Amino acid sequence: MSQICVPIPPIDQTRTIDVDVVIDGQKQRVQYRVETLEWPEDNPSRVEALREFIASHGEEWLLVQIGTPTAERVPVMFRLRAQQEDAVPE
Repeated sequence: MSQICVPIPPIDQTRTIDVDVVIDGQKQRVQYRVETLEWPEDNPSRVEALREFIASHGEEWLLVQIGTPTAERVPVMFRLRAQQEDAVPE
């Protein structure tokens, strides 16, 4: 999948962002979810905590980006895998 960068306003955790894209007259809806992982105090391995967090989203959500981590948290962006029926004529 090709990528473009679209600035979005700040959103609350676990909100879904819908983006409509038109390619050659065919409209497609793309859904993104940005979630924040708070680093667990009981797990010293941040890598393992991040792996578990990503795996907990199941097969329907695809990892898109791991943001810049802070001492307390890290933002993670997912995209809902495309469904053939999502394409609608413009």
